[in-house]
Amino acid sequence: MDVAIADDDSIKRSFAKEAMLNINAFFEFKQRTRHIHSFQLAQLTYHAQHLNDYFTLPPNVGGETNRRISTSSSNDPLVAEKIDASIRNTNTLQTDNYKRWSWDLILALLKDFPKQANQVQGELYEMFLDKLCDFFKPELTGGFNDILLIDSLSDVTCRTLLAFSDLLVYPARSSSNHIKVIASNIARILLTSVSNALQQSIVAMRDCHGRAVITEHDLLLKNSVYYYLFLGRLSKSSVGTQALIDSDIFIRLSEMLKMDDEFATSAIVALSSFNYYYESPCRTYLMQALKSPCM
Repeated sequence: MDVAIADDDSIKRSFAKEAMLNINAFFEFKQRTRHIHSFQLAQLTYHAQHLNDYFTLPPNVGGETNRRISTSSSNDPLVAEKIDASIRNTNTLQTDNYKRWSWDLILALLKDFPKQANQVQGELYEMFLDKLCDFFKPELTGGFNDILLIDSLSDVTCRTLLAFSDLLVYPARSSSNHIKVIASNIARILLTSVSNALQQSIVAMRDCHGRAVITEHDLLLKNSVYYYLFLGRLSKSSVGTQALIDSDIFIRLSEMLKMDDEFATSAIVALSSFNYYYESPCRTYLMQALKSPCM
């Protein structure tokens, strides 16, 4: 189908459906011929089917406190104090050991952030987001990137990463002291880190120089596979898509396509994550992938 003429909603939906049929057929082929992909694809399918869960509070997080934080619209210092108390209760600022962090509370705070941002005092929340950003950075040893998919923390940390991506709602170079802008810029820092990790991995595999941060082997075993869900989540909005362009993500992915099997899994996972419902570089990447040796 010619993407250039896909300016009608029905045509766009047809294009997206056609694209996903091609991708799903390839997934099925991979599952039949290379069993090692099966667990990874099952994980991705699970998260794709539970996207709505990212916007519901976990049952073991205090509902009353979070409801008051979310719905209050005035500058209530008591609400701000409760938010600060919740941040402290996550343990993120007390220890670097993520296994001791309260992940359900972290996830609840991030999901409720758009509603409670006007109550956030700023400094403590910024420290909280900085700590999470450092944890998610691919280059950090012993962080998100190294958690095994079979680990009990894999699921909740993946959901938290996707909630973190939803912070990126302002264009680049937005300058303001408002916590929403600060949060958006912190999420953009993580995106840049992911892009740099992909570039470093490409150079390591292509030129045998340096260390590959995200490898094909890691994608089958570790949380690093979810960086592609992070990128896909950003592609759902125009601001997020522009951020992907600005950080050279599509350039990185196109370079990976040229390297055939060395990044075949990366291409598959990226394709499964992106939004194809409107004209964007995601469609261009899809067309490149369908014509590449990877497919």
